Amino acid sequence: MTNDKQQIHSKHARNYLFALKAMRKLFAVLQFLSPRLTGRFAAWLWFRPASQSRIRKKQLIFDQADKHQFQINGKNIVCHCWGSTGPVILLVHGWSGNARQFSAFIVPLLKDNFQILALDAPAHGESSGKKTNALEIAEAIQQLENEKGPFYAVITHSFGMMCAFRAIQSGVNFNRLIAISPPSNGLGLLQKFGDTFSLKEPALATMRKQIERHFNKQVWQLLDLESPSNSIELPALIIHDKDDYDVPCDEGKALASNWSNAQIHITQGLGHRRILRTEQVIDLCTHFLTSKIQGISEDD
Repeated sequence: MTNDKQQIHSKHARNYLFALKAMRKLFAVLQFLSPRLTGRFAAWLWFRPASQSRIRKKQLIFDQADKHQFQINGKNIVCHCWGSTGPVILLVHGWSGNARQFSAFIVPLLKDNFQILALDAPAHGESSGKKTNALEIAEAIQQLENEKGPFYAVITHSFGMMCAFRAIQSGVNFNRLIAISPPSNGLGLLQKFGDTFSLKEPALATMRKQIERHFNKQVWQLLDLESPSNSIELPALIIHDKDDYDVPCDEGKALASNWSNAQIHITQGLGHRRILRTEQVIDLCTHFLTSKIQGISEDD
C-alpha cells in the first residue's frame, strides 16, 4: 500500500513538473511576441488553480466524513465534517491544494474532542468552479460560519492564511489561529508567480494592472499581512520550515513580529507540504488548541 501511494505521489509530481516546464516555454514564446498579451494571460491564469487541486487521494478518514454543501456565486462548495460535539476547528488549505492535505490532523483533533470542518475552497478539491480568489474564499468561510459555526479556531496552510485573514476582516470570529507556512503579502505572491514563469517587468506590470482592474488598487493593502494596520491580535501560532522554497521562512517571521499575540515555531527539512504530514507539527497544533480549554497559560 505504501509503495502504491509513493508511486501515485511520484506520478503527480512528475505531471506537475512537466506542466510547469511546458508553461515556462509557453510564457517565453509569448513574451517574445507580446509582453502585453503575456501579462493579460498571466492575470487570467492567476485566478485559476492548478489541476492538481482536483486530485482526490483515496483516504478512509475522508470516506467517513459527512459532507456539508452550500452555494457561493453559483459554485457548489463542499466541506468535510467530523464530530458532533465540542469546539469547531476549521481547516483551510492553500492555493492549488485541497482539504485532503490535512488528513493527518483529523484523528488527533477528534481525540481532543473537537469538531472538524475541512473546506474545499471554490475551484479546489470537490468544490465546483474554474477560478477563484482570496475574497471569494473568505466569503465561503463567512457563509460556513453562518451555517456551521461558531468557530473556535482555524488552521491554515500557505495561501489559506490570506483567505482566513480576509474572513476575519469581514467579521468571522476565531478564538485562536494557526498559520502553517503563511505568505506575508500579496505583492510577494505576484513576484513569486513572475519568478516561477520568468516574467519580465513589462509583462508583470500588465499582469498587476489586470488584477487591480478586477478588484482595485487597494487589493494589495488588503493582502498585506505585514502592515501594522492588518495586525492580528488573537492568539496565533505560526509554524514555518527553514527549507520552504515556496514561501520563505522569513515571511512567517515577519508575521510573528507584526502580530501582537503570536508565537512562531521553526522546523527544518519539512519543506512546504510535508510539514502537514509531520507528527511534531500536529502535536504543536493540538497543544496550542487545547491549552486554553484546559486552563494552561500562554507561557506554558
